[in-house]
Amino acid sequence: MNVRTWRAKAGALTAALLLTSAGLSLATASSATASSGKCEVVGWPYNAGRAAQAVNRCSGTASEKLYAKFVWNNGPDSICLTFRPGQIWKHDRPVAWAEFESMKYC
Repeated sequence: MNVRTWRAKAGALTAALLLTSAGLSLATASSATASSGKCEVVGWPYNAGRAAQAVNRCSGTASEKLYAKFVWNNGPDSICLTFRPGQIWKHDRPVAWAEFESMKYC
């Protein structure tokens, strides 16, 4: 990997981390709604892009179990996983050149 590519990826990762820390989700599967709140699965890359994490965030009194998978660019997606409220899943990238793209409901 040349220096320019490395700098671009480092800059993208830094921007992603800043957006995540500011409370903006990077990859959100479409949310399920409840009468007094909603639940959504939010994912983000971590460990220098070598893996991704996702959590089921619920607002209000909503407590829905959701099913989602990790979607990887240039690699196979994960299996469908069960996300209970507040539960965090980690998924390592399937191949060295794959990049985390988003979360998708299944």
